[in-house]
Amino acid sequence: MAPSQTDPSGSSSSQQHLPRDARVIALILASKGIDDTTPQVLHQLLEFAHRYTTDTLLDALTYSEHAGKGGKLDVEDVSLAVQAKVNWSFKEGGERDFLIPLAQSVNSNPLPPVPETPFLRLPNPKDLLTAPNFNLVPNKVSLSSPLSSLLPRVRTLPD
Repeated sequence: MAPSQTDPSGSSSSQQHLPRDARVIALILASKGIDDTTPQVLHQLLEFAHRYTTDTLLDALTYSEHAGKGGKLDVEDVSLAVQAKVNWSFKEGGERDFLIPLAQSVNSNPLPPVPETPFLRLPNPKDLLTAPNFNLVPNKVSLSSPLSSLLPRVRTLPD
């Protein structure tokens, strides 16, 4: 920003060194009542805006190429990419009036009692991530080779 121009927000000179996009994001945050943030917040929001814009424009370019426009972007391509991104990325939760009775009905069922044992309760051994998923079984080869019975054979466990 040139020294002759003034910042429309009237902010302090500490934001003068920020890029224009960072100042815009700081203005948006200030308009929502968020005045005190760390610089990491601005960096994270800048990265999100850059990634979102890049992904959206790349999707629009893909739609344009699929439509046979030779890679020229139209407003329709960009709006389709934005609609697809909004439908995919930004999901709202359910309505509170719907979720509260549902949560109350689920939470009305008590959990089963935990047996009091002095040991750590582990799931079934076949459900553990550290459980072996194979067995070593000796090969069934002819009896003519005495050493062949000592060689292990790998066999997978049934599910």
